[in-house]
Amino acid sequence: MKNVLFSLFFFLPLVAQSAFESIDCEKESIFENPAKLSTPGIQTLWVKPFGILSYARVNYSIKNIGIGISSFGNELYRENEFLLGYGWKGVGVLLKGMNLSMKDTKSDFTIGLDIGATFKLTPHSEFNLSLQNLNFPKIAGEEIPKRIMGEFVTKPMSDFTTRIQLYKESWYPIEIRIRNEIMLSELLSFGVGIKTYPSSFSLGVLLNCKKFGVSYFARTHQDLGLTHIIGVKTGGVG
Repeated sequence: MKNVLFSLFFFLPLVAQSAFESIDCEKESIFENPAKLSTPGIQTLWVKPFGILSYARVNYSIKNIGIGISSFGNELYRENEFLLGYGWKGVGVLLKGMNLSMKDTKSDFTIGLDIGATFKLTPHSEFNLSLQNLNFPKIAGEEIPKRIMGEFVTKPMSDFTTRIQLYKESWYPIEIRIRNEIMLSELLSFGVGIKTYPSSFSLGVLLNCKKFGVSYFARTHQDLGLTHIIGVKTGGVG
């Protein structure tokens, strides 16, 4: 049981990083920070880490309230999350129900608590903070790791954005993630990113048409190969 549960601890950080790399289609997702619930619409993300098992999620926000659902695994092993978040004046709180099920084994369920905040530093920069699993949730007898994400976002030019993120999860070193985005036109944006632990490189594009956007990113891994990341967003894109 314990060895199988390592999937929960190993893949979710990869998915969190994948969301960071999906440009505009996920930057206001309650999966990342409930304080960013400001733009109404639907957001989806599909990831297949290193060609192994796929992960999919969708969330919907209206005004300051957001709901979401995610699923990872197959018929033998599956992780599901159900989210309800509320953000107001730069602060957000998120309750998430986490379900783990394995074939021929009794499933388990727990509730996690996340808190987020966003701070406007200058007219062209902000700092976002996300604290996850603050209530020390456990599932199948194993503690779910706590996570801290701090992100500095600056936009020195109207068509250029830099994001610098520090990510820390229980039992693992601090990760540094840097991504630059450039808007080539109203319809097309380009992004490139790097990260540490393990070191990797990502490259992708966002196609944006009024209230609909689609992004694609590919991320490298020196041993495991490519991860493909696809995001879709409706409402308030751009």
